[in-house]
Amino acid sequence: MTWVSSTFCNICKGISLACLLGLNHHVWADSSLQTTETNKLQIQPNTCVSLHINQACFVNLKMSWRTAKPNNYCLYSSAQDSPLKCWVASNQGVFTQQFSTDNTLHFYLKLEKSSVVIAASALEVSWVYKKQQKSRLSWRLF
Repeated sequence: MTWVSSTFCNICKGISLACLLGLNHHVWADSSLQTTETNKLQIQPNTCVSLHINQACFVNLKMSWRTAKPNNYCLYSSAQDSPLKCWVASNQGVFTQQFSTDNTLHFYLKLEKSSVVIAASALEVSWVYKKQQKSRLSWRLF
């Protein structure tokens, strides 16, 4: 009977320790999730599809963002150095524009006149045909 109670007690201690470690990890994960949710940049759609590889695709993007605190923010693209649009004393905004690209475009929300990235998102490029298909009408000598 002593062995059963000591084994049971050890199991309870192990479960308690696991719960405490799990609770600690859970709180840490929630706090980091809260940080990323307060500053958010979403693009729709997030994928652009072209017919062949290295061929430009065309997409009408809707970008929406929000932050925890109002400030002067600017939206940037990896395709150009100048901002796409800036907002004054805002904590949210929407921007729509047509883009043409043959590779992944990255978008950044930054503080005005600063290189601090507040939020980021990417437009991935995908292709219907990845390789050039060989002509089925090729000549053969043998």
